[in-house]
Amino acid sequence: MRGIAYVFLQTAQPNNPLMGVSLSGISGLHCADRPAGARETFIPNSASENLTLMGFKDITTKMAALGVRIVPARPGLKYSNKSGWPDIATTDAAMIQHWHKENANYNCVSVPKRAEVCIIDVDDAATVSASLPFLLPKTFKVSTPSGGYHLYFKATEKSDALGNRDVIVDGKPILELKIQNKTAASPGSVTAKGEYEIVQDMHELPPIPDKLVVRMHLPRLAARLLRPAVLLDPFVLNRGGLFPHDDDLISRHILDTINYPEEGVGRFNAHPILSVAIISLFFQERVIANPLVYFFGPGGSIKTGLAAKVGRLLQGRKFSVTPSTAEDDKLKLMAMSNPFLILDEANNVRKLIDSMKAIATGSVDRRRELYTTATERVTPYQARIWMTANTASLDNETITKRMVIIDAGIRTEAEPYRADFHVRQEEMRLRDAIWTELVGKLSSTMMALGVMDERGESDLHVANRMSGFYVFGRTIARFEKWEDKFLAAMEAMERRQMSASAEANEIVQLVNKLPVSYNGLKGDQWAAILPNLVPDVNIELKRKAARVGWVRHQFTANRHVLEDQCGIIVEAVWGANRNRTNVYKFTKLAGAAETALEKLTKTLHEDSVGRIIARTQRTAKVSAQVPHPESSKLASITRSESRSTDKRLSSDEHNVA
Repeated sequence: MRGIAYVFLQTAQPNNPLMGVSLSGISGLHCADRPAGARETFIPNSASENLTLMGFKDITTKMAALGVRIVPARPGLKYSNKSGWPDIATTDAAMIQHWHKENANYNCVSVPKRAEVCIIDVDDAATVSASLPFLLPKTFKVSTPSGGYHLYFKATEKSDALGNRDVIVDGKPILELKIQNKTAASPGSVTAKGEYEIVQDMHELPPIPDKLVVRMHLPRLAARLLRPAVLLDPFVLNRGGLFPHDDDLISRHILDTINYPEEGVGRFNAHPILSVAIISLFFQERVIANPLVYFFGPGGSIKTGLAAKVGRLLQGRKFSVTPSTAEDDKLKLMAMSNPFLILDEANNVRKLIDSMKAIATGSVDRRRELYTTATERVTPYQARIWMTANTASLDNETITKRMVIIDAGIRTEAEPYRADFHVRQEEMRLRDAIWTELVGKLSSTMMALGVMDERGESDLHVANRMSGFYVFGRTIARFEKWEDKFLAAMEAMERRQMSASAEANEIVQLVNKLPVSYNGLKGDQWAAILPNLVPDVNIELKRKAARVGWVRHQFTANRHVLEDQCGIIVEAVWGANRNRTNVYKFTKLAGAAETALEKLTKTLHEDSVGRIIARTQRTAKVSAQVPHPESSKLASITRSESRSTDKRLSSDEHNVA
C-alpha cells in the first residue's frame, strides 16, 4: 500500500492551501484515528488520498531489508542534515532504532554505495520511456512528487566503474545515475511538494542492466561532437561491447565495404582489429604510437571508399582523402597539420619509411622558428595515418611491423559500384545512428579501461612491436571476455606482416635463390656472393648487394622475416684481439642444386683471405688476423678472370633465380 510519513512542517499553517492541510481536518480521519506514536502533521494537498501511516522506523526497516543504506533527514527535507552523513549511512537495526528514538518524525534518505546499491532517478519519464530502445527490468520503484520515479538496482562492476552520471537534454536533466553518495528520498518521505510512494515493491533488487549503464557512459570527446539527444536514439540497439557483430551498423555500413580474401587476415580477424583501430583514434593519450592502417588490393576493390567512410564519420561530409606523396618533408607537414590522414595510392612507401616510422612512434618535428634566430619550434606529429595501395612496396620489416595490413579482395558482384552522391547521402542519413553506436563502444572502452586499471591488469608485457595498440585492444578484449579472438586476430596479422615484408623484400628474395648448402659466411663474404644473384639489368640492386654495410644492415633490420622465411641464424665469432664478427647461416634455403656459383662460393669460404678481404679490410694487420691463411688460390684470381667467371655464370644465375 502507498504510504505517507507524518511530517511536521514548521512553516505550515492549518488549512493553508499552499503548504498543506491538517490531518484532523480531513473527512473521516480524526486525531484519535492516528496510530500510537504518530504525530500531528501537515501533508500536501496533492497527497491527501490513499494514506497509509508509516513512521521513520517502518521506512528504514523496509529499505534496510533491500540492502539500501539510509540516513535520517529533518522533517520536510529530502537530503540529510546530519554531520558526516555519507559515512554514517547504514542498514544496521540498532542504529536505526537509535535514530527512531531520537526523532520518530525524521524523513529518510537512501544513500547509494559502490558494490551495493545504485539508483536511477528519472526526472522526465516520458522522454526516457520514448527514447530507450529496450524495456527496463522490474525492480523496486518509487514515484516522486514531480512526476518522475526512482529505480533501485544492485550495483555491478560496470556501474561502479561508471560513477555518478547525468543525461542532460536541452539544458535539463532527464535522468541521473546515482552510484556513490548521491542521495534520493526514500519512499514514505514527505516534502512540501508531496510524498514519495512505493509503486512497485520487491523483496530483492535485480542487478542494473549493462546496456543501460553503457548508454549512460558518454565520453568527453563524443559529448563535444554529439547532440545530447543522440545518446538515447531508439534506432540503435547497443550491445555494450567493442567486439563487432554482423548486424552492427559499423560492421554493415563501414567494415563490410570491401571483400576480405582468405589470403589476407580474413573478415573474422579483420573486423575486431579495425574496430580497435577506429576506437584507438579517440585515445591518443593511451595509444601514443598508433599503427599505420594499410589497405592493399587491386584497383576497384573499394578500399579507399572504406577509409573515406571512416574519415567522414569522424569529421563530417567535407572530409576527403589526400593523394600520397613521395616527398619526405611534405608528408611531415601533413602529419603535423591533420589529426586524421588518408593517403590514397601509397604505392611507393619505401621512400617514406623513416618518416612513417617516426610518425607512427609518436615523434616530434623540430625546426628553426626563423632563419635568423636559433629559436626552435617543436611540433608533434598528430596524424593517425591510413593508406591505400595496389602495388606492394613494403620491403622492410621495421615498417610492416608497425602496420595493420588489411587486404581488399576483387569485387565478385555483377554490379558492385554505386554513385558517390547516393553513397554519401546514405552516410549522412545514418551518421547519427552510427555515432550513437560508436559512442556506446567508446563508453564500453572507457569502462573496461577504468576497471582494468583499478585491478592492475592493464599493464601488459607483449612481444608485438605495436605494443600500445596491442595492449589497448587486449585489455578491452580481456575485460569483455573475447581475448582469445583478439589474440587469434593479432596472430593472423603478424603472419600477414611477415608475408608483406617478404613479398617485396630484396634481401629475402636474394637469399631464397641460394642453394641449400650455403652456410656460415661473414658479411663481406655474402657481399661477394649476393651480387651474382642479381640480374644485370637491375644495376641499383647489384650495387647495393655488393656493399658490406648494406648486407649487414639488411640481415639485422629484417631479422624476424629472415627467421621466418629463410631460417637465419647469427653466430658471433671472436678474433684474437676480442674483435667480434657475425657469421650468418640459413637453414631454410630453397635454391637450386649445386652450380658453378655454389662452387665459387665454397672456394671463397675455404680461402677467405684475398681479393674480397683486401677490399674490405684496409690494413695488413687486420688482414693477418683473419683465419684460413691458405689464400694463394683466391689471391691469384685476377680482375679479368673474375669478370670472365661472372660471364660464364650468367646462365647459372638465371637457373638459380
